[in-house]
Amino acid sequence: MVRTNDNRRNGVTVPEEGKASTIALPRPRSRRRLRAGTTLVEVLVAASLVLLLGAGLIALGLSARRLAEYSRVATEARSLGRERLEAMVSLGKENLALSSCSLLNADTNASSSGYPIVRRTRVVLHGGDGSVVGISSNAYAEIHVDVVFPSVLSKRQATNTYSMLLE
Repeated sequence: MVRTNDNRRNGVTVPEEGKASTIALPRPRSRRRLRAGTTLVEVLVAASLVLLLGAGLIALGLSARRLAEYSRVATEARSLGRERLEAMVSLGKENLALSSCSLLNADTNASSSGYPIVRRTRVVLHGGDGSVVGISSNAYAEIHVDVVFPSVLSKRQATNTYSMLLE
């Protein structure tokens, strides 16, 4: 005789010692659990999740590439603007006031990516009281370098202005 209360281990009824009997295994609750594999719906859900994840990663990569390209072009434009400003400062305010100064002309440089970077300069001569004056009676010069370059992020032109006063 098999006792069910004392001899149950992990859902399996074990016979008493010294007595021969059969072991009763628990029955499966449904036949569906016995089938191995996945259903078509599970495969479709998993595939759609993988596709969504892949599309998100591609969009993230493209956005990072555009940001890096904008950063590279902006850095090159900044460098060209500062270079022009330093060249103008090295000439001095007397030479900048001359119409033959080549640094007053706008010029276009190409970035490493091929985008055009335009540098435009402006020189305003001021008298001692701050008023705008001519070449002969200037106390200080106001120098502006505008650097225009295409913004890859906004699809418009971006402008950086560098200014300095020369006495």
